[in-house]
Amino acid sequence: MKILCIITCCLLSFSSFSSSIYLECSYYHRTYDTIGSIYICIIHNDLNILSIQSAFINGAFGDLSSDKSNDQVLGITETYNKIHFFPRGLNNVFKRLKMIEFKQCGLLEIHQSDLMHLTRLEYLDLDKNNIEVIEDGLFDFNPSMRFIFFSNNKIFEIHPEVFDHLTKLRYLYMERNQCINMNARDSLHGVKDVIKQFKLNCPSPGNLNSRLSSSKDEARLMRMSLKIDAFGSDLQRCQNSIFGLTRELSSLERSSQALNAENLRKLESVEANLRAARAENSQRIQNLDVKASSLEKTLKSFDVEDLQNKTQNLESSFDSLKASEAETTKKLQTLEKALKNTDEDLQSFRQDVLSALQEIRNKLEENSENIERKAADKIDAMSMSLIATQTQTFVDIKDQIRKLETDLNALQAIYVKTQKEHETTCDAEQDDGKIDDSIA
Repeated sequence: MKILCIITCCLLSFSSFSSSIYLECSYYHRTYDTIGSIYICIIHNDLNILSIQSAFINGAFGDLSSDKSNDQVLGITETYNKIHFFPRGLNNVFKRLKMIEFKQCGLLEIHQSDLMHLTRLEYLDLDKNNIEVIEDGLFDFNPSMRFIFFSNNKIFEIHPEVFDHLTKLRYLYMERNQCINMNARDSLHGVKDVIKQFKLNCPSPGNLNSRLSSSKDEARLMRMSLKIDAFGSDLQRCQNSIFGLTRELSSLERSSQALNAENLRKLESVEANLRAARAENSQRIQNLDVKASSLEKTLKSFDVEDLQNKTQNLESSFDSLKASEAETTKKLQTLEKALKNTDEDLQSFRQDVLSALQEIRNKLEENSENIERKAADKIDAMSMSLIATQTQTFVDIKDQIRKLETDLNALQAIYVKTQKEHETTCDAEQDDGKIDDSIA
C-alpha cells in the first residue's frame, strides 16, 4: 500500500515538474565577427529533453572555470538539437545574457513572452528553423537588439511594426523565407529596405485568409505530432522512474529491516551494560557505606583532649624551631661576613707574597748577572793564584742563592697551607649550615 501511494505521488509530481530542466554546458570564450569575444555556454542535453513546450530552465552545470560563474555567461548556443519550443527561464540562470544562437533546431515559434525577461539581449540567431510567424511586440522588451537572423525559416506572416523601435538594429537577415528573401548587413539603410520589402510582401498576423493555406495546416499537424511524441516520451520516462522508485523502495525496506535489527541488538547491548553498571554502582555504594561506618568508629575512639595537648606541644615545638632558625640565620650571616673578611685578607696576603717573591726573583737575577759579569771581568786580570779564592767566593754566593730559593719554597708552602686551611674552614661552615637546615 505504501508503494502504491508513493507511485501515485510520483505521478502527480511528475505532471507538475517534468518540464523542469538543467542544462549541461560546455563553457568557452568564443569570438564572433559581429559582437567580439564573449563567454558562452554550448548546450549538450539529450535530443528530446528540450522539445517540451513548457520546458523551464532551472539551472546549468558543466566544466565551469573556477573563476567564473553562470552570471558571467553572456551567450548561449544550440545547434541540431530538436528543441521545437523556445525554453523559458534562461534569464534566471544567465542573468547577463546578450547572445542567443539556436540554429537548425526545429524551432516552431517564437513569442514575446520568450524574450521579455532578456532585456540585455543584442544578438538573436534563429537560422534554419521552422518559424512561420513574427508576431507584434516580439522585441518590445529588447531595445538593445543589433543582430537578428531569421534566414532559412518558413516565415509567411510578419507584423509591419515589429522592428520599428529597434534603433540600434544593423543586421537583419530574412532571406529564404516564404514571403521575403532579403538581408541587411551592417547598415541602417539596408535594415530599412528589408522592413520596407516585407511590409509589401508579408501579411500581418491575424489575417484569416493567409491562415487557410495548406502549409499552415501541415505545420499545425506537425506541432500536434511533436507534442504527442513528447508526451509519449514523457510517459516512458515516467514508467522508468516508477520502476526505479519501486526498486529503490524495496532496497530501502530491506535496509530499514536490517537497521531495525541492528538497532534492537544495540538496544539490548545498552540495556545489558546499564544493568551491569547499576550492579557495580550498588556494590560500590555498599563498600562506601562500610568504610564510612569504620571511619565513624575510628573518630569516636580518638581522645579530643589528648589531641589538643599534642597540638599545643607541636605548636610550641614549632615556635622553638622558628627561634632556632632565626638564631641560626644570624650565625650564618656572621660567618658569611667573617668568611668575606678572611677572603679579603687572604687575597691581600697572597698579593704581598707574590710581590715579595717577584722582588726576590728580580734581585736574584740582577745579582747573578752582576756576579757573572764581574767574575768574567776579573778572571782575565787575576792571576792563577787568585782564581781559587774567587771560585770559593762564587761557590759561597751560589750557596746563598740556594738558601734564598729554599726560603722562597718555604713561603710558597706556607701560602698553600693557608689556602687549604681557608677552604677547610669554608667546608665546615657549609656543613654547619646544612645541619641547621636539616634541623629546621
